Amino acid sequence: MSYAPSHDPAPTIRGQAAPLLDAADLPAPVPAPLREPWASWEIGPGAVVGNHVLGPCLGEGGMGTVYAARHRILGRPAAVKILHADLLDTTCRARMLQEAWIVDQIQHPNVVEIYDVGFLDDGRPYIAMELLDGENLADRLARGRPTWRQGAEIVRQVAEALAAAHVRGFVHRDLKPGNVFLLERDGRLHVKLLDWGIARVEGAPWLPARLTHRGWVVGTPQYMAPEQSAGREVDGRADVYSLGVIAYELFLGMSPVGGMSPLEIAANHACADPVAPRLLWPQIPRLLDRLLLSMVAKKPERRPPIADIAPVLDSLAIELERLELGTAAPAPVTRWRWRLVAAAATVALALAAAAVLHVV
Repeated sequence: MSYAPSHDPAPTIRGQAAPLLDAADLPAPVPAPLREPWASWEIGPGAVVGNHVLGPCLGEGGMGTVYAARHRILGRPAAVKILHADLLDTTCRARMLQEAWIVDQIQHPNVVEIYDVGFLDDGRPYIAMELLDGENLADRLARGRPTWRQGAEIVRQVAEALAAAHVRGFVHRDLKPGNVFLLERDGRLHVKLLDWGIARVEGAPWLPARLTHRGWVVGTPQYMAPEQSAGREVDGRADVYSLGVIAYELFLGMSPVGGMSPLEIAANHACADPVAPRLLWPQIPRLLDRLLLSMVAKKPERRPPIADIAPVLDSLAIELERLELGTAAPAPVTRWRWRLVAAAATVALALAAAAVLHVV
């Protein structure tokens, strides 16, 4: 069966998820045997979940399994995510419901749309959301980088989604290519920001308890801001840093820092200077060069406001188009080329330091 993303207006669930997150309102968990990685228990194609009839399984993540589905009355396609049976503890259920509540509060074209939220008979929550037809940015980058203009459009739309979230007090905290979904609408590139499961919520008094404790590190090391990898409290500026790392990969083909392990990468994000964009792309527009470096600044206060990023990229559109027509793109960066670039940067710094010492 062919499924396509829905453009139908969805009934809002605003206000419905919040009371459900109160531990007193959660259905009592039903004991379940340990789930084998491939098992989905009694839930599967043909099962009815709320008003949706499940179709084939689309994938399985750490918290839940996602199925293609259709509304049994309206016929509208959807994706239904169901919590794994062995995760029936209050924290996991509350986090999944919090994700639904956050997405419904944002209500932005670049954020996946929520149709419904509820519980199975055994207490597991489910989320019915719009079904997207496309690929995530990680898969796209594995096939090769988009054009510069496409890269600018991806960053711009993600920035607009984050700006809408930050205004409402939500910090994504797990921004990475795997959570940026690319699709085509009306012949144009459209971006959806996914997976708000570990988002930080400010000013949500209905939460029964903090879902992430102070000092805990959550996120993906390759894209985490220095303050986030250190376990400190973060705000929207941590998302700006993560988006800056993604922008580096889109425009330059590499991360601003490298490393052989997640721990080393996190340490380099905290301490190592980012590779200068001009070393990789000598013809890079000066405004884009400054934007990339400011987004991955070590100190949060030196990063640009998220609302300022989209206008900068809009102003670069004509120049990027001209460069695409007349300039070769930066070559793909292999691990060895990254080391050469890093070595060149180190030598340049050493020579500069030696020159200063000589003058003194």
